[in-house]
Amino acid sequence: MPPKNNFSSGLYSKKKTKKLKKQADEVNHPSHYNTGKIEVIEFLEDQRLSFHRANAVKYIARAGKKSIETEFQDIQKAIWYLKRDLELLSAYEKKLIPCRPNEMKK
Repeated sequence: MPPKNNFSSGLYSKKKTKKLKKQADEVNHPSHYNTGKIEVIEFLEDQRLSFHRANAVKYIARAGKKSIETEFQDIQKAIWYLKRDLELLSAYEKKLIPCRPNEMKK
């Protein structure tokens, strides 16, 4: 007989179990990344975007959906990632070492 887990042993109530499952969904499939026909991560993987560009798209896609209070900040983060991408591209073209992130112009 398989060992009982916390769910099957009755340790958690049905309400607590439902809450834990919802928390797991927010980790695996966050609602703020699932407002269209596909998850944002599916698009990012399909397009094989670089780290910086993928993060910019991620923040644009979730702006105002995770929290209306963070919409402005999400757009600012997207812009920061795009600026960082441009910094790296510029340094690469000029054969220079890119500045560190905390040294970037604001």
